[in-house]
Amino acid sequence: MPTWQYVVMMLIFSLPVIGLFMMIWWSCGDLHYIERVRLARACLIQRILADLLVVALVLLLFSAANTMVLPLLLYH
Repeated sequence: MPTWQYVVMMLIFSLPVIGLFMMIWWSCGDLHYIERVRLARACLIQRILADLLVVALVLLLFSAANTMVLPLLLYH
């Protein structure tokens, strides 16, 4: 695959909904373009891990914020 196709794929992957759809489409797609399949699978795995990390951090911050705010509300 030429370099410009990698650049176009990465630009498409950076779009929120369309990028996720295209990652899934290309990772399950034609094995004729094995480089495209491998890049799509790698980006999909990276995106899933990053999304799980963000969800875990948000839950951690909200739970920490709730435990810190409750004692302050009780004592005032």
